[in-house]
Amino acid sequence: MKTEEKFKSSLKLAAIGDALGWMTEFKNSIIPIEKKPEMNRITSFHKWKKLVGGRFHLYIDEIKLGSYSDDTQLMLSVARSIEPDGLVD
Repeated sequence: MKTEEKFKSSLKLAAIGDALGWMTEFKNSIIPIEKKPEMNRITSFHKWKKLVGGRFHLYIDEIKLGSYSDDTQLMLSVARSIEPDGLVD
């Protein structure tokens, strides 16, 4: 496998991992749509709700199936800024 393909694959896998694990990042600030006691690990994408906005501007953000977080947004923006010669723009 070429280096470029390895790089692209690692970005895809990181985004998938983020989409799967993001809902567990702040356990006390999420409202899962389904609560399954038998589910001790996440193996598929889920819709979920997240409380955001702080103490005085609280609202519920509905996260769509397979959405990824700002962590992946940042990773992708940095990846897009890498020039073919390896320098970062």
